[in-house]
Amino acid sequence: MKIWMPPQKAKNRFAVHTLAGIAAILALAFLMIAVSALLTISAGENGKVLSLFLCLLTTAVIVLLALQLGRILRREATLFCQDDSGRLYILDVRRLVRYRRGFIGMIQTSSEVQKLIPAVRRQIEQEGMAPTAASEILGVERITERSGSYYVVCRIHHPNGHTGRYTCVLVKGYEQEDLLLYMLERKRLWRSSIEPKKNRNFIGILISLIFVILCSAVCIFSHPNVGVLPRSVYFPCLGIDMTAVYSMIYFIVRHRRGE
Repeated sequence: MKIWMPPQKAKNRFAVHTLAGIAAILALAFLMIAVSALLTISAGENGKVLSLFLCLLTTAVIVLLALQLGRILRREATLFCQDDSGRLYILDVRRLVRYRRGFIGMIQTSSEVQKLIPAVRRQIEQEGMAPTAASEILGVERITERSGSYYVVCRIHHPNGHTGRYTCVLVKGYEQEDLLLYMLERKRLWRSSIEPKKNRNFIGILISLIFVILCSAVCIFSHPNVGVLPRSVYFPCLGIDMTAVYSMIYFIVRHRRGE
């Protein structure tokens, strides 16, 4: 039985990485907010513009760090295994633990995942078979490499018996990662390699972008401080504008994931 996991040290540190990562992000957020407040006060008349810029900068930094922490935790909790018959499986250990709300619940959940990761590996090595909670990868449609990870669009057989399309995020840093990618390539469906599906994400992004530009323009000209267009169209266009922004983000994420 072949197992692919991140490099294992003397002791699994999933809970430690979770709590330390969240604490570091929160500390940085409070620091940036405090610095932004001081700079805004000292800016005087230009404080509003500076405050908006610093708010956007702080939000962007926190979101990027949270995404990076999420990738690290995903890699530590996700394992791949292959049995002697060549069947390939994927298991996210976090799915085996009951989710708890609140800060204390998060600590308890992370601790359970930390204990469960090496236990699952020992179980696979002793029994020589994939856990019943693992999903079998039946075939791979597409593998897209991005910075720090691979997005694998595949067909999987779920433990509940259902078969469906699934996008597996393979974060870089596994043991013998080249061999795992080779095994995934061997699962590539011949039909997807010969007849690649048309990428309609660009059309969705373009249409959403057009709506964003048009609705943003209408919102600007209908704002009470501008008054070129009637005020009554401001809030409806603002709602449409936000919907178009979310739609554009959705298609961008789909394109990045190779779906």
